[in-house]
Amino acid sequence: MLWDVEGQGNDRQTESMIYRTVFILLALGSIMLGLVVGTLNSDPVVVDLLWVQIDWPLGLVILVSLIAGFALGLLLVWLMSVLPLRMRIRKLESDRKNPEKVIETVDD
Repeated sequence: MLWDVEGQGNDRQTESMIYRTVFILLALGSIMLGLVVGTLNSDPVVVDLLWVQIDWPLGLVILVSLIAGFALGLLLVWLMSVLPLRMRIRKLESDRKNPEKVIETVDD
C-alpha cells in the first residue's frame, strides 16, 4: 500500500516516481496537443489590442487564449477560495495559542 507507515522511505520513492511519470506524460501530451493545434491552425490572423495590431498564427492565438484563461481561472480560485481559507486557518491558530483572548471577546 502506498500509505503504509512501515518501509516509509521506499513508499515515498514509489510515490515520487509515480508523480514524476504522470508529470512527464502530461507534459508530453500538452506538447503534442500544442503541435497539433499549431499545425492545423496555421492561418495568420490579426489580433487588435486597441493600441497595437499583431499578426499571429491562429493556433498560437488559440493556445495563448487557453493559457490566459486557465491562469485567470486559477488566480480567481486562489483569491476567492484559498486565500480566505488560509486567513481563517491563521486566525484559528492564533486563537488556539491565545485562548484568554478568545474568552474575553466571547464574554463581551
